[in-house]
Amino acid sequence: MDVICVLFDMDGVLTDSFGSCHRAFEDALVHFGHLQIGPEEYRRRCWGTPVEEDFEAYLGKAMAPEATEYYHAHYQEFIGYSTVAPGAEEVLQALRGRGLGLAVVTNTHRSLATLILRHFRLYDYFDAVLGGDDVRRGKPDPEIVMKACEALGSPAARAVLVGDTENDMKAGIAAGCTTVGLGVEGDFRIEALGELLEVLG
Repeated sequence: MDVICVLFDMDGVLTDSFGSCHRAFEDALVHFGHLQIGPEEYRRRCWGTPVEEDFEAYLGKAMAPEATEYYHAHYQEFIGYSTVAPGAEEVLQALRGRGLGLAVVTNTHRSLATLILRHFRLYDYFDAVLGGDDVRRGKPDPEIVMKACEALGSPAARAVLVGDTENDMKAGIAAGCTTVGLGVEGDFRIEALGELLEVLG
């Protein structure tokens, strides 16, 4: 595989952050007068989509921007419910050793993504970190993927996108990348992040 760079989704790929995201989302819902939602509903309706769209669905379009701002301002209170994904640091070290460009492409706002990556000591592995507030439309729109490729000086055809949701795969396919699905179907499917090194050859 003739690869120049590898792009990673963050939540669910580099970090096991479902618990943090769910609790922060529920906290914001309750703050703005909505009932809590359980983890099953959150995974089904919200996981992998831009958080502002999720708030629109539950709180309405007018309140969604304020709820999104609240979510990002208070997320750090719930960061203890996250862990680094098994094998993440080893994979990033190995890819760095191969001279590949690395970027994060996440629907999470960039400032929060940076905070999370720094918290888990992963930030310095990356040449670029792009968040949902860096683009007009989050994944599954391909805009963030194309911007990351541009930042790394790579044509999309020589980039690999690693994600754990259908929206990640759709964004990568639309951009023209090779897609690697972590627990989901892409051009390649892996069940653990460490398997990525084998896929890349």
